[in-house]
Amino acid sequence: MLKIFLAIFTIWLFSGCSPKYQITQEYIAPSEQEAKTCIKSCYLQMRECEDACKIRFENCKNKAQKVGQENYQKKMKEYVHNLEKYADDLREYEQRYEHCEDRREDYYNLLEISCKGDSKCIKKGLFNRRVPFCRFDNDSFIEPIKPRKPDLQMEIDRATNKLCQVDCNCQKNYDKCYVSCGGEIITKKECIENCKEDNLTVK
Repeated sequence: MLKIFLAIFTIWLFSGCSPKYQITQEYIAPSEQEAKTCIKSCYLQMRECEDACKIRFENCKNKAQKVGQENYQKKMKEYVHNLEKYADDLREYEQRYEHCEDRREDYYNLLEISCKGDSKCIKKGLFNRRVPFCRFDNDSFIEPIKPRKPDLQMEIDRATNKLCQVDCNCQKNYDKCYVSCGGEIITKKECIENCKEDNLTVK
C-alpha cells in the first residue's frame, strides 16, 4: 500500500536579512485500489526513466570526453604557436626597453653636464618632452601577455555541460502521472529563517 509521503526540495533565497524559504511538496494518494495501482505504475516508470537517464548520461560523457580531448589538442596547437609568438614579442619588447633605458641614461648624463649639477636645472630638464619614458609613453612599451595553457579537464567539463543532458524530466513526468491517476500534489513555500508573520507559509 502506498503511503502519503513528502518530497522536500530546498531552495535558499539569499538577500541580506530577507526571509529564507523551503519548498515542500506533499503527495496525497487516492484511496481507491485502482488509483493506487496506477500510481505504483507511475513510480516504476520514473525509476526506469532515471536508470535510462543515467545510462544515456554516462554514454554521453564518454563521447564528451573524446570531444574535449579533440578540443584540447586543437587549443594546445594554438597555445604552442602563441607561446612562440609571445617569446618573440617579449624578446623584442625587452630589447626596445633596454634601448630606451640606454637613451634615457644618456640624456640624464648630458643633462647633468649641461646643468653643472644644478638640481633645479636637472629637474626641469627631466620634464622635457624629449625625455624617453620607457614604460608609458607609447604602445610599443606595453609588455606582451603570456598565453594561458589549455586545461584538459576544463575542456572535457565544457563539452559535457554542452552536450549531455543531466535532467531527463523523470520527476516532472512522474508528477503528471501521479495527478492523472487521481493523486494530489500540494506545493508549499515555508519560511524557515528571518520570518515575519505574513510570510510563514505561502501555498
